[in-house]
Amino acid sequence: MVMNKLLEKIEKRIDESHLEILDTIKWEHNGMVRSNERIKSENIVPKSPTDAFGYDDECNPPCSVTVRITNQRHGYATIYFKGKVTENQSSWGGKYYNSDSGSLKVTLPQVCSWKKQVVNFQQTGTLPINFSECYEAAVKRCVRKEVERMSGKKVI
Repeated sequence: MVMNKLLEKIEKRIDESHLEILDTIKWEHNGMVRSNERIKSENIVPKSPTDAFGYDDECNPPCSVTVRITNQRHGYATIYFKGKVTENQSSWGGKYYNSDSGSLKVTLPQVCSWKKQVVNFQQTGTLPINFSECYEAAVKRCVRKEVERMSGKKVI
């Protein structure tokens, strides 16, 4: 009972900060996204390979969250959390290489075709160190609500 009240309070706070969170998210160009008046045009990025997510025009990799709508009709999306990329020098041979502080891919919802089962979400990778678990949860909730609003489908 106490846990349910606590969860309700947390969800209410996330809902209150929904538009603030929405401003921190980049969305891949898509007709459904473009027609959403709540998503600012500067937060819509061109279609690109997922390894290019998080890079700006000068190829600077800021820490970012990018959403790709994977199925408009059913309201499925994938969220990509990208960490800060740093240049490192190897101890063997002195060659330089880039590494990131982590990247996380979250699929909302995850549909298992061979079991015909749908789960809340599925994630692969590690959450970059510059993102908190609270922010990750808030982003997932915000994206889910926006996708449901745009597609007209209740996603779990």
